[in-house]
Amino acid sequence: MLAFRLACMLETGAREDQITAFNQPEPVPADRELQCYMYCMFRAYNATKPNGDVDVIDVYHAIPKQYNSVALKAIARCQPNIGGEDPCERAYAHHKCWKEIVPDTPQMGLT
Repeated sequence: MLAFRLACMLETGAREDQITAFNQPEPVPADRELQCYMYCMFRAYNATKPNGDVDVIDVYHAIPKQYNSVALKAIARCQPNIGGEDPCERAYAHHKCWKEIVPDTPQMGLT
């Protein structure tokens, strides 16, 4: 995961402080770098479709097994409401919704 994190930070320009802030309970601004970092992480885990959308089945299989039950809860509640103009915005929307649904789970190991 650290290799993915570093590669995605380099690719997108996201900073450690942005990622750390996002993983805290408080809401944070949706900086473009952070949005694209989230998309990059999904790509790194092979959890995106050819059109750039997040593939929630692949996400489920990519996360550590201890998060499976919370992942199902988050996916069921978030998937119908995901929107955005491009893959970066949609990836961020997934992470943001999951953070709201399961705030005590640090992004299920995907950030």
